[in-house]
Amino acid sequence: MLIETIIQFFTARVHFVAVIPRKPKFKIEKPIWVIFYVTIIMANSIKVFTPAEYLAAINADSAGFLLIEKKKEEKVYKGTRFLNAWFNVGASKRSNGWFQIEDVLIPMGIADPADKTDKRNEFEGTRLQFASTVSKAGTFGQLLSKLQPEYRKQIDALVAAGTINLAGKTVRDIITVVHGPNSKNAGQPIEDPYISLKIDFDPYPATFKPAFLAGLPRTQILDWRTRTVDANGVEQFQPAKVMNEAGVEELVNDKNLHKFVTPGSIIRRGRVNIPSVAVFKDGVSMPINAARVIIEPGGAAGFSDDAPVNAAALKTALAPAVAVAVVPAAVAVPAAVAVPAAVAVPAAPAAPVPTAVAVPAAPVPAVAVAATDDITAALNAI
Repeated sequence: MLIETIIQFFTARVHFVAVIPRKPKFKIEKPIWVIFYVTIIMANSIKVFTPAEYLAAINADSAGFLLIEKKKEEKVYKGTRFLNAWFNVGASKRSNGWFQIEDVLIPMGIADPADKTDKRNEFEGTRLQFASTVSKAGTFGQLLSKLQPEYRKQIDALVAAGTINLAGKTVRDIITVVHGPNSKNAGQPIEDPYISLKIDFDPYPATFKPAFLAGLPRTQILDWRTRTVDANGVEQFQPAKVMNEAGVEELVNDKNLHKFVTPGSIIRRGRVNIPSVAVFKDGVSMPINAARVIIEPGGAAGFSDDAPVNAAALKTALAPAVAVAVVPAAVAVPAAVAVPAAVAVPAAPAAPVPTAVAVPAAPVPAVAVAATDDITAALNAI
């Protein structure tokens, strides 16, 4: 492990003098001094790559940009066995899979857990995920398109070598390239393959390394609309919140996330992690975890150039004007409206009175309906 750390340090694109403090005053042999500081630095920093950097590495070495291998010490957790997934990005060899993402569209938002008709709620894994497509994920989508065939190639090689026992298991693709068995197009290629980013609100354990992640939620969700710039010119964003049933703001969680990540939401910036390959009871996968995402929620339904309108206030403002224009025309039609006053003069039989009084009753609802319709038409015209 120490040797790997040293190799990673000297092959990483880091300026040596920028990360190594001055030599201590007390006497230490140079190799030991270097190893000491290298260990400290590498244990507390994680290199995050841009998709463009990785795409360049793929174009430079089409066979060596990914390495999946058995761990030196077997790691099994709750029946799931894990294999190493190393990423070679330029001079950085055997690096962990941390990548930046930006402007990833989430067309359908997050499923409402109370909606029993939404098939995404059949499994917790399909509900708590950011779902997009290759074309809607920018350069990260391009990266995954390149990664997919190499991933399948290496899994097949590990199966052939006996490292993975595929009996009763299905290899799950990094991106979904073929329609599933329940689709009317089962087995057919998907024109724009699907991408899924896993959401996990559970915190990293207290003993997790590097220590700066310990106790933090594995997925952090921030609100793009809260952007500010501090005195040092660094952008700051606040944790995403939604209003609960009591009218109180609360942090997003697995039960209310659908209120924030609505259809058409966009991950403006983010960081994802592809930590390892998982071999479990019925499958093999290399999941992509959403680590930190800054999201702009989807807009309300309507035209993009609409100005904000208070519909209730607008109806109140329009109602009197519409009533003046419409009521006289409707009321003027029946001349019998004046009859009730005249009826009281003669001792007219009782029978005609209801007939005369009932005449204006019919137009009255019509007046109200006409006014309402005109208000609605006026609202729709705005």
